[in-house]
Amino acid sequence: MILRQTAFSKTFLMLFLAVLLSILSGCTTFNRPARFEPMIRLSPSSFGEPASLYQQIHAELNGKKQDMNVVLEVTPEKLTMVGIAMERRMMTITYDGKELETWKDGKLPEQVQPEIVLSNIQLALWPIEAVRKGLPEGWTVVEENHLKRKICFNNATIIRIEYSQKERWLGTIKMTDTRYHYGLTIQSVPLS
Repeated sequence: MILRQTAFSKTFLMLFLAVLLSILSGCTTFNRPARFEPMIRLSPSSFGEPASLYQQIHAELNGKKQDMNVVLEVTPEKLTMVGIAMERRMMTITYDGKELETWKDGKLPEQVQPEIVLSNIQLALWPIEAVRKGLPEGWTVVEENHLKRKICFNNATIIRIEYSQKERWLGTIKMTDTRYHYGLTIQSVPLS
């Protein structure tokens, strides 16, 4: 299955990347209070198996929509993510479980923090037990039939995640933030 790459408008590109890469971070660009979402950093080996994915990510915030392409590779030794827009690399994240190495295009806003991007990837894709162990105090994760996940703070649902398949990293993932009212749809296919 080949996913269609969409052309970006230059004006909207920086806003979209800020939304896509830091929307879960409580970024002050969107008039949010100090970061509220949980910050986790799980070892690549806790993912459970190697995965190489091509992802098309669709973001929606305040009625504005945009798409971005990502290549994600997870091995027991490290995670590597490359975000691409307008046929240009915008961000690279590499994490081996100890050292986090990042690069981001200078045109990305300062508020786009790779640490938060890594945390968000892991909240959605890592096994529930690994996420549960990595959550800070007050935060919980609940999963229903391997197809729905809720990230809660003091029993209030903050993030809802729905999966089209039991293999979290394949198919379609829909993330909804109930506090900041945004949505992400991530379509993933394996790289051969």
